[in-house]
Amino acid sequence: MYFGYQSPDIVLLDGPTDPILGVFSFEREGRPRVVLANYGLHACTAGGGALSADYPAAFEDCLREVMREELHLQFTNAPCGNVNHCDLSRPVELNPNGILRHRTGAKLAEAAWRSLQQATEIDGAPVRAVSKTLTAPTRGYTEEELEAARAVDIYDSSTWGGDFLEATKKRRVLCCAEWGDSYDLEIGALRFGEAGLAFMPGEDYVEFAIDIKKRSPLYPHTFAVELANDDISYVPTEAAFERGGYTVYACRFEPGTGEQMAETALGALREVAGA
Repeated sequence: MYFGYQSPDIVLLDGPTDPILGVFSFEREGRPRVVLANYGLHACTAGGGALSADYPAAFEDCLREVMREELHLQFTNAPCGNVNHCDLSRPVELNPNGILRHRTGAKLAEAAWRSLQQATEIDGAPVRAVSKTLTAPTRGYTEEELEAARAVDIYDSSTWGGDFLEATKKRRVLCCAEWGDSYDLEIGALRFGEAGLAFMPGEDYVEFAIDIKKRSPLYPHTFAVELANDDISYVPTEAAFERGGYTVYACRFEPGTGEQMAETALGALREVAGA
């Protein structure tokens, strides 16, 4: 939940984070280096209302400077649906728009550079990819809820009939009505040599990334990628539904869908790994 800077509604910091920056370097004579990076933090650090490539762009610029070479950064967002990118304990005046974008990009570039200095070479073959489909049940609603939702303009608060959370729920109802009782989710895995990537749609909770990495047959060279193939809004853990909050209000699927997505991703990883 985002309560605002130094809000009295903030009780505690809750939940895990994933501090691991995954870095792979692909090199070929006569071609610029390609760096594949994976990190779990919302790319929303440029400030509200800003159209920006955000900290991944700053990451690439700083990495080119520190590596002193032309390179291409392929950035993938790890599941971070419940990771807040703002330090809400500090006054908003100490967090001017744009500063966090550059700070984050520079820190990631430094960490990537240090990792690449100590990197070990792995065989890039075989290369295998698998795509799986998970049919997930959408959340139910009443006819009264659907009628109320149809009157909402998300950009006009006078139509919400309540606060932002209520508007978020109504937006979810409209989406579920459009999708029907279920929705097909594409979940995949890619293997290159001893390494693997798992791909899941939506803004998934960080717990799924941690679980997938620990249980992958390609451990420790496995990373999870969110917002792959589709934008389905937030996907919380089953336990999170009991606590509520914005991401739970926004979720289009029944509790347990996130766990099913993680299991499907692990199945895809086992398939590409030949395990």
